[in-house]
Amino acid sequence: MPKDQRFGQAAILSPEQLQELCNSFPVGQHKYISYVLTFSGARVSEVLALRWRDIKDDYILFKSINTKTKKSRQVNLHPKLKYYLAEWREKYWYQFPLLNKQIKSTERRVPTPDCFLFRGKNKNTHLTRQAFDKQLRAQLQQLMMEGSSTHSYRRSNLTAAKNNGLALADIMQISGHTSLDALNKYLEPNQEEMKRVVGAFGF
Repeated sequence: MPKDQRFGQAAILSPEQLQELCNSFPVGQHKYISYVLTFSGARVSEVLALRWRDIKDDYILFKSINTKTKKSRQVNLHPKLKYYLAEWREKYWYQFPLLNKQIKSTERRVPTPDCFLFRGKNKNTHLTRQAFDKQLRAQLQQLMMEGSSTHSYRRSNLTAAKNNGLALADIMQISGHTSLDALNKYLEPNQEEMKRVVGAFGF
Protein backbone atom coordinates (compact mmCIF):
# COMPACT_ATOMS: atom_id res chain seq x y z
CA MET A 1 0.00 0.00 0.00
CA PRO A 2 1.53 3.36 -1.04
CA LYS A 3 1.98 6.10 1.52
CA ASP A 4 -1.00 8.38 2.05
CA GLN A 5 -0.53 11.32 4.42
CA ARG A 6 2.56 9.53 5.86
CA PHE A 7 0.67 6.25 6.43
CA GLY A 8 1.47 3.00 4.63
CA GLN A 9 4.70 2.14 2.83
CA ALA A 10 6.68 4.21 0.37
CA ALA A 11 5.63 3.74 -3.25
CA ILE A 12 7.58 1.42 -5.54
CA LEU A 13 9.11 3.18 -8.53
CA SER A 14 9.84 1.56 -11.88
CA PRO A 15 13.36 1.73 -13.36
CA GLU A 16 12.07 4.41 -15.73
CA GLN A 17 10.70 6.46 -12.85
CA LEU A 18 13.96 6.13 -10.91
CA GLN A 19 15.86 7.39 -13.94
CA GLU A 20 13.43 10.28 -14.37
CA LEU A 21 13.80 11.15 -10.69
CA CYS A 22 17.60 11.13 -10.81
CA ASN A 23 17.60 13.24 -13.96
CA SER A 24 15.25 15.79 -12.39
CA PHE A 25 17.77 16.94 -9.78
CA PRO A 26 20.04 19.86 -10.69
CA VAL A 27 23.74 19.03 -10.73
CA GLY A 28 24.88 18.88 -7.13
CA GLN A 29 24.95 16.74 -4.02
CA HIS A 30 21.30 15.71 -4.14
CA LYS A 31 21.59 14.36 -7.68
CA TYR A 32 24.55 12.13 -6.83
CA ILE A 33 22.98 10.98 -3.57
CA SER A 34 20.03 9.91 -5.71
CA TYR A 35 22.37 7.94 -7.96
CA VAL A 36 23.98 6.14 -5.01
CA LEU A 37 20.57 5.27 -3.55
CA THR A 38 19.39 4.02 -6.95
CA PHE A 39 22.34 1.72 -7.60
CA SER A 40 23.21 0.47 -4.09
CA GLY A 41 19.96 -0.46 -2.33
CA ALA A 42 21.33 1.26 0.78
CA ARG A 43 19.54 3.32 3.40
CA VAL A 44 19.83 7.09 3.00
CA SER A 45 21.59 7.42 6.37
CA GLU A 46 24.22 4.90 5.21
CA VAL A 47 24.81 6.78 1.96
CA LEU A 48 25.19 10.16 3.66
CA ALA A 49 27.80 8.74 6.05
CA LEU A 50 30.06 7.48 3.24
CA ARG A 51 33.60 8.75 3.01
CA TRP A 52 35.78 8.45 -0.08
CA ARG A 53 37.88 5.73 1.57
CA ASP A 54 34.71 3.58 1.60
CA ILE A 55 34.52 3.58 -2.20
CA LYS A 56 36.70 0.73 -3.43
CA ASP A 57 37.53 -0.34 -6.99
CA ASP A 58 34.69 -2.84 -7.19
CA TYR A 59 32.55 -2.39 -4.08
CA ILE A 60 31.23 0.07 -1.51
CA LEU A 61 31.95 -0.59 2.16
CA PHE A 62 29.14 0.34 4.52
CA LYS A 63 30.79 0.34 7.94
CA SER A 64 29.13 -1.11 11.02
CA ILE A 65 29.21 2.23 12.81
CA ASN A 66 26.81 3.62 10.16
CA THR A 67 24.46 0.69 9.54
CA LYS A 68 21.17 0.01 11.27
CA THR A 69 22.20 -3.54 12.16
CA LYS A 70 25.68 -2.46 13.34
CA LYS A 71 27.23 -4.94 10.92
CA SER A 72 29.53 -3.96 8.07
CA ARG A 73 28.66 -5.07 4.56
CA GLN A 74 30.06 -4.80 1.07
CA VAL A 75 27.90 -3.91 -1.91
CA ASN A 76 29.26 -4.49 -5.40
CA LEU A 77 29.89 -1.24 -7.24
CA HIS A 78 27.45 -1.03 -10.16
CA PRO A 79 29.26 0.04 -13.38
CA LYS A 80 26.95 3.03 -13.85
CA LEU A 81 27.44 4.13 -10.26
CA LYS A 82 31.21 3.80 -10.66
CA TYR A 83 30.97 6.23 -13.57
CA TYR A 84 28.74 8.68 -11.69
CA LEU A 85 30.97 8.66 -8.60
CA ALA A 86 34.07 9.34 -10.72
CA GLU A 87 32.22 12.21 -12.39
CA TRP A 88 31.15 13.60 -9.00
CA ARG A 89 34.65 13.30 -7.55
CA GLU A 90 36.50 14.82 -10.48
CA LYS A 91 34.11 17.47 -11.80
CA TYR A 92 31.75 18.65 -9.10
CA TRP A 93 32.61 17.56 -5.53
CA TYR A 94 34.89 20.51 -4.77
CA GLN A 95 32.11 22.99 -5.58
CA PHE A 96 29.64 21.78 -2.95
CA PRO A 97 28.09 22.74 -0.66
CA LEU A 98 27.75 26.23 -2.15
CA LEU A 99 27.97 28.25 1.06
CA ASN A 100 28.36 31.53 -0.79
CA LYS A 101 26.70 31.50 -4.20
CA GLN A 102 28.21 34.92 -5.01
CA ILE A 103 31.65 33.36 -5.23
CA LYS A 104 32.25 32.60 -8.90
CA SER A 105 35.60 30.84 -8.64
CA THR A 106 36.09 27.91 -6.30
CA GLU A 107 39.44 26.32 -5.59
CA ARG A 108 39.50 23.03 -7.46
CA ARG A 109 40.74 20.24 -5.21
CA VAL A 110 40.48 16.47 -5.03
CA PRO A 111 38.92 15.01 -1.87
CA THR A 112 41.12 13.14 0.58
CA PRO A 113 40.10 9.59 1.58
CA ASP A 114 38.70 10.92 4.87
CA CYS A 115 36.37 13.44 3.21
CA PHE A 116 32.65 12.77 3.13
CA LEU A 117 31.15 12.16 -0.31
CA PHE A 118 28.43 14.64 0.53
CA ARG A 119 29.63 17.40 2.81
CA GLY A 120 27.60 19.46 5.24
CA LYS A 121 28.07 23.15 6.02
CA ASN A 122 30.90 22.21 8.37
CA LYS A 123 33.76 20.37 6.64
CA ASN A 124 33.71 17.76 9.42
CA THR A 125 30.07 16.82 8.87
CA HIS A 126 28.05 15.27 6.08
CA LEU A 127 24.86 16.58 4.48
CA THR A 128 21.86 15.98 6.72
CA ARG A 129 19.04 13.61 5.94
CA GLN A 130 16.61 16.49 6.38
CA ALA A 131 18.37 18.52 3.69
CA PHE A 132 18.16 15.69 1.17
CA ASP A 133 14.58 14.86 2.13
CA LYS A 134 13.51 18.47 1.54
CA GLN A 135 14.99 18.50 -1.97
CA LEU A 136 13.64 15.03 -2.75
CA ARG A 137 10.10 16.07 -1.81
CA ALA A 138 10.36 19.03 -4.18
CA GLN A 139 11.44 16.77 -7.05
CA LEU A 140 8.71 14.21 -6.32
CA GLN A 141 6.07 16.93 -6.25
CA GLN A 142 7.35 18.33 -9.54
CA LEU A 143 7.17 14.85 -11.13
CA MET A 144 3.80 14.09 -9.46
CA MET A 145 5.13 10.87 -7.94
CA GLU A 146 2.71 10.55 -5.06
CA GLY A 147 3.38 8.33 -2.07
CA SER A 148 7.14 8.27 -2.65
CA SER A 149 9.89 9.06 -0.16
CA THR A 150 13.53 8.24 0.57
CA HIS A 151 12.40 4.66 1.28
CA SER A 152 11.13 4.32 -2.30
CA TYR A 153 14.68 3.87 -3.60
CA ARG A 154 15.35 0.92 -1.32
CA ARG A 155 11.92 -0.70 -1.71
CA SER A 156 12.08 -0.31 -5.50
CA ASN A 157 15.56 -1.84 -5.77
CA LEU A 158 14.88 -4.81 -3.51
CA THR A 159 11.51 -5.53 -5.12
CA ALA A 160 13.08 -5.37 -8.61
CA ALA A 161 15.76 -7.85 -7.52
CA LYS A 162 13.12 -10.21 -6.15
CA ASN A 163 11.00 -9.91 -9.30
CA ASN A 164 14.06 -10.78 -11.39
CA GLY A 165 14.23 -14.12 -9.63
CA LEU A 166 17.22 -13.41 -7.41
CA ALA A 167 17.48 -15.46 -4.23
CA LEU A 168 16.20 -13.73 -1.10
CA ALA A 169 19.32 -14.87 0.79
CA ASP A 170 21.50 -13.03 -1.74
CA ILE A 171 19.30 -9.93 -1.61
CA MET A 172 19.66 -9.94 2.19
CA GLN A 173 23.46 -9.85 1.86
CA ILE A 174 23.19 -6.66 -0.16
CA SER A 175 20.35 -5.02 1.76
CA GLY A 176 21.76 -5.75 5.20
CA HIS A 177 18.52 -7.21 6.56
CA THR A 178 19.06 -9.76 9.31
CA SER A 179 15.96 -11.87 8.65
CA LEU A 180 13.56 -12.77 5.86
CA ASP A 181 10.72 -11.25 7.88
CA ALA A 182 12.51 -7.91 7.95
CA LEU A 183 13.27 -8.11 4.22
CA ASN A 184 9.72 -9.10 3.28
CA LYS A 185 8.40 -5.88 4.80
CA TYR A 186 10.28 -4.03 2.06
CA LEU A 187 9.13 -6.19 -0.83
CA GLU A 188 6.00 -5.52 -2.82
CA PRO A 189 4.05 -8.56 -4.06
CA ASN A 190 4.30 -9.20 -7.79
CA GLN A 191 0.75 -8.76 -9.08
CA GLU A 192 1.29 -11.06 -12.07
CA GLU A 193 2.71 -13.78 -9.85
CA MET A 194 -0.22 -13.39 -7.50
CA LYS A 195 -2.58 -13.98 -10.44
CA ARG A 196 -0.64 -17.13 -11.31
CA VAL A 197 -0.94 -18.35 -7.71
CA VAL A 198 -4.70 -17.90 -7.72
CA GLY A 199 -4.86 -19.42 -11.20
CA ALA A 200 -3.39 -22.59 -9.76
CA PHE A 201 -6.22 -22.94 -7.26
CA GLY A 202 -9.25 -25.21 -7.62
CA PHE A 203 -9.91 -27.73 -10.40
